[in-house]
Amino acid sequence: MNGRTDVAAFLLDMERAFGEPMTGTGELCFERALARDDNEEYPERALEALRRFGIAEHGVPAGHGGRAVDIVDSLEIFRALSRRDATLATSLATTSLGYMPVWIAGTDEQRTRYAKAVLAGSQLAWALSERDHGSDIMATETTARRVPGGFLLSGEKWPIGNSARGDHAAVFARTGERPGPAAFSVLMVDLRSPAVRPLPRERFHGVRAIDNGGLRFDDCFVPDEDLIGAVGHGLEIALRAAYPARVLATSVALGCVDTGLRLVVRFCLERRIFGRILMENAYTARDMAGSFANLLAADAVAVSAARTLQVAPRRASLVSSVTKFFVPTVLERTMSRLATVLGARHFMRSAGEYGMFHKSARDLWISHFAEGNHVVNLKNIALQLETLLTDRDGDQTIADQVFSLDRPLPPFQPWLFDLQARGADDAVANAPEAAERLRARAPEPWLAELVDAASRLPVERERLRAELADLRAARGSGYLQANALYDLAERYCRLHVAGCVVQFAARPVADGPLNSPAVALACLGRLLGLPVLDNEALVGAVNAVLTRMYCEGRLFSMREYPVAESLAVSA
Repeated sequence: MNGRTDVAAFLLDMERAFGEPMTGTGELCFERALARDDNEEYPERALEALRRFGIAEHGVPAGHGGRAVDIVDSLEIFRALSRRDATLATSLATTSLGYMPVWIAGTDEQRTRYAKAVLAGSQLAWALSERDHGSDIMATETTARRVPGGFLLSGEKWPIGNSARGDHAAVFARTGERPGPAAFSVLMVDLRSPAVRPLPRERFHGVRAIDNGGLRFDDCFVPDEDLIGAVGHGLEIALRAAYPARVLATSVALGCVDTGLRLVVRFCLERRIFGRILMENAYTARDMAGSFANLLAADAVAVSAARTLQVAPRRASLVSSVTKFFVPTVLERTMSRLATVLGARHFMRSAGEYGMFHKSARDLWISHFAEGNHVVNLKNIALQLETLLTDRDGDQTIADQVFSLDRPLPPFQPWLFDLQARGADDAVANAPEAAERLRARAPEPWLAELVDAASRLPVERERLRAELADLRAARGSGYLQANALYDLAERYCRLHVAGCVVQFAARPVADGPLNSPAVALACLGRLLGLPVLDNEALVGAVNAVLTRMYCEGRLFSMREYPVAESLAVSA
């Protein structure tokens, strides 16, 4: 497709341009990130350096002057930035999310106008939530009253990224008096208007340098030309905008844990205790293998979700909710486990480069509540569970395109997103075929065990379906409010992620980590509750891949993008 980005080349150029984050002194190095964090200093110089590098082009559609084509490319770029400083990724992603309603429902003129603004350096905001209502956007109190030539906007939005430094904001407002889904619209508002007042900046425990506060509108006039989509279509726009936003929000967690894991691998390879390196300690080795498996499982579901948004937009509600629930939840626990390996250094502000571990652990938390929190996304899965567990065949064509990383994707068309998941969960429904692909491979260590683990997915799916039927029989219509339903939804999320791992393992990238049956087995063990990491030989095989990727300076992901050379040591 014309305008498609070679994301591998772009990421390599970015690593070269901004140097080594651990030992460097540039704006995108750890030393500067920690200083900004300590001082709560907005990263103006770092963001300007990224704009000169051309980063803004990747938030604007290729058809409107930018280079954005595939959502998965944005995921990788934001992940790479979060590895250096999650504040940078969050700041840039905020503008991308502010543009999303325009991309979904704007006219060609609106898309071009705001694309030019972003390319010229303007920052956008997405003013959706309110202080008293949070994720309950249908309780929105901000109103937009019809007047000749436009609307008068009144109300308050909070918390909002780019609230003080933004130039324009897409605002979700009530335009109808009757309750219901047709009572809302989206307006693009010039934040330089005297009728707009930024609220005081909120101070966060993580991403401390971020611009995030609120916006107050006092009869702010918005012309008709800045209505995005039709009057009454605001809820549809907001829900469709949420799907890519959920997936992209996980890039922060992925990048933060890449940094955390990389720092701890370095520590384990350099630290000698009781006469040998720490990585050789059996307990530590198991923790490292488990942490690596968690990160790769998170990578698998995030990448598959980003690709699914383009291949099968009718599945957007499912894959975005599973990804947004699973990735921050599991990776926050992973960072906690890694902290125990790092020991006291993770708690010391004077611990040199290891101070970045604590910042990354704090920054990761923004991915929990940005774009729908833990409970909101789990509830979305719970309410769709009966449909997801209905016996139906998956679409093998969709599975092949989503899980074959070398296949090009169809255009990103977010206006096609269904508001409820349609069709089968292809990661799970096609798991038997993927297991057969694995079985057909030439014999190698751990392959038989991997096939056995992969064959458990249909069994777990049937178990979930039976337990859901029992719950419905026991609770009647009240089952939708039962805690047990949320427990089943959480187990389904793990099942979906396991399906993603099996699908990618069956179509591996050459020399990628999931090409190793040991690594894929470790991932499934974590997801399905199998005690595979009690086997020290398996732990050794997994950590051999982890150490190889570290020493070669590779991102801890399926695609193994190169990272700055100084993050590697000879082992």
